[in-house]
Amino acid sequence: MANDPTKDIKELMKKLEKAREELQDNVVEVGNEAADLIRKRTRLGYGVSEQGGKKTRLKKLDDGNPKKPYTKRRRQLELSGNTTPAKSNLTQSGAMLDDLEATKTSKGKAEIDFKTEESKDKAKWNTDKGRPFNNLSKSEYNQLKEIIQKKIEKILKKLP
Repeated sequence: MANDPTKDIKELMKKLEKAREELQDNVVEVGNEAADLIRKRTRLGYGVSEQGGKKTRLKKLDDGNPKKPYTKRRRQLELSGNTTPAKSNLTQSGAMLDDLEATKTSKGKAEIDFKTEESKDKAKWNTDKGRPFNNLSKSEYNQLKEIIQKKIEKILKKLP
């Protein structure tokens, strides 16, 4: 006797629902991948002014000031290993970018934010000073899309 197609379809729908739930459980992991993309790009000296926009060089630290007081002051500081006194990459100590993390906001949704108020304040100050960085570029969205696609494929391979 042949299999009941209705039963097969119902079974497939249950498996797909389980796969959907598993993917939603991975939303924080995907959000942290996005935070890593922002961190890496920013440390290389690039920002993104709007979601889905193009990456652009971050504004110079001294804004054309010939005396370069900020760069001179940075020479006296103990800087993160990810920067130099004249490099504009929002990484004086590295703490602000290290504080980026994803948290689950609702089922299937996550938000990238900072762990501390101090880091939030630093991020706002930098953005207000013409160094927006806490957005994803179009190419970063495409990278995340590939990551999600691989996760979906992995989940679907587990289905019998």
